[in-house]
Amino acid sequence: MEADRARDVSYVLRTVMPQTVLGLIPSGIYYGWGALTESINEVFAPENPHVFKNQHGTFAGVVILALSVSLALPLRILIDKKFVTEFTLQAIGLCLITLGLFLGGISVQYKMLWLLYVGCAIPCGLGAQLIFLRIVFSHQLWFKRINYQNFGSGLFGFIIGIWAAFFFLISVPLEANLPLSSILYIYASIAFLSVLFPLLNIDDNSLTEKVPSIVPSGEESAKNRDIELTAVSTTDESKGSDERNIDSKHNADIEEIELSYSELLALPQMWILFFFFSAVLTPGLITYSLITSFISYISLIQVGV
Repeated sequence: MEADRARDVSYVLRTVMPQTVLGLIPSGIYYGWGALTESINEVFAPENPHVFKNQHGTFAGVVILALSVSLALPLRILIDKKFVTEFTLQAIGLCLITLGLFLGGISVQYKMLWLLYVGCAIPCGLGAQLIFLRIVFSHQLWFKRINYQNFGSGLFGFIIGIWAAFFFLISVPLEANLPLSSILYIYASIAFLSVLFPLLNIDDNSLTEKVPSIVPSGEESAKNRDIELTAVSTTDESKGSDERNIDSKHNADIEEIELSYSELLALPQMWILFFFFSAVLTPGLITYSLITSFISYISLIQVGV
């Protein structure tokens, strides 16, 4: 068992972590989108880019967000029903986000507003979610297998935050030295190259086969449970009652874990949570984008530009 654990930990460090770090670069590019919104607004409304109706960079970001959030469950159901594989979805997502960023560069270069939404925002929103699904499944599965699921979840969010901060910070020197279209072309190249490694190296069998986590065997678990029951029970009747309670609790946990995505989609609680999640994120993104110009302006003043 120790040898298996050491092998799994080594695989997580050598393979899974590089896959996660590289696969989340497109998510960082998306969150860094807010740093470019002012420049996008000025391209399509140079006379008055700060009027709300002219905030096309912000609106395009909201489209990306709405698509990437709302598609998570339907896409997972397709995978759950074996209609499509994780590899196929991620390959399509890689093509979409690369194409979307490239067309975004064309849209700002030639001032084609319709192309910003149809050619950039929609493909980027679709592609971001398609790429994200396979990355998060692989990451969480392997960290659960080595009994570090909670740590893996926190690490996953930390990596997204690091990439978001990175692309936000480099936007200032990039905008100072390159045209906006060139920046989007560079982002398209970065997204394509970064996702190639996880696309070709994630083992889809590990995402579908239910390999048990590194936990005590059935006999050891039963023995441990009997010891616990003996410690807390002084009579046969009490011991039997405690054992039934533990078994019922264990079965309830299994039912919760085994709940399919199709069944999850039918729960009203899921839609309530989804509504609040979307309601919180959308105004947050708009606010984040609107204050970007102010932050950039303050930064330029501090460096004496």
